[in-house]
Amino acid sequence: MMPMIEPLLHPFMQRAIIAGILIAIICPLLGVFLVIKRLTMIGDTVAHIALTGLAFASLLGLLKNIYLTYLITLPGTILIFKLTKSVRLSGEQSLAIILSAFAALTSIIVSLGGKLNFEAVLFGSILFLSWDDVYLLAIMTVGISLILMIRLKSFLLFVFDEESFRLTGQKNEIYELTLSICSSLIIVASLTLMGVLLVAAMISIPVLSSMQIARSFSKTLLTSIIISELAVLIGIFGSYYTGLAPGGLIVILLILAFTSSIILGKAGLKI
Repeated sequence: MMPMIEPLLHPFMQRAIIAGILIAIICPLLGVFLVIKRLTMIGDTVAHIALTGLAFASLLGLLKNIYLTYLITLPGTILIFKLTKSVRLSGEQSLAIILSAFAALTSIIVSLGGKLNFEAVLFGSILFLSWDDVYLLAIMTVGISLILMIRLKSFLLFVFDEESFRLTGQKNEIYELTLSICSSLIIVASLTLMGVLLVAAMISIPVLSSMQIARSFSKTLLTSIIISELAVLIGIFGSYYTGLAPGGLIVILLILAFTSSIILGKAGLKI
């Protein structure tokens, strides 16, 4: 029992566990809409915009200023939304180009003197989480959950029946932009624990896993949250005992869950 209790005595582990639980709730909640609507590339693109924001903040000597990161990420998210709607390319093609552009911009900023702890920034760390990060995650989780729950019927119609949704007089662009902005808010808030390269996986992989074995939307959502919570908690404790990046461990566990769900689904074991 003691080996399991001992990590909980450390404040940094307390912060990591609380943050992980919150991330494992809100990411699948957002992800289930993004996956069904085939907007999962938004997560990777926003993560790279956030990396540019972190690089710029480090250039100014303000690496821990998450609000400066938001100042770049939110307008960047709106920009990519506008671009994907205005150019004659598919959404994924536009996002791939924008992702490359921000990755290049990040490399330029770093070469100008921006100092980043790349291991922590790219793959996450349980050591650099502050209580401010946890509080921000809690606010984002509650706020985004309320938005999705209050407009749940409209969001369900938006992702499952676009033609009927249009007949209600509501605009697709507003709901798609809302999902994009919510994604950017939670991705930036999750960067410290998960890392830039891996945070988007929390949005898509648990949902894709649960879709292999769940027969309904509600079961898909619930199963994806359970998968996320298990992966996050095991990953955080594993990071503590092994010294490995928590983001990497969590994503490996998610991939194992995805592989297992495919096997179970093909065997006809659905819920």
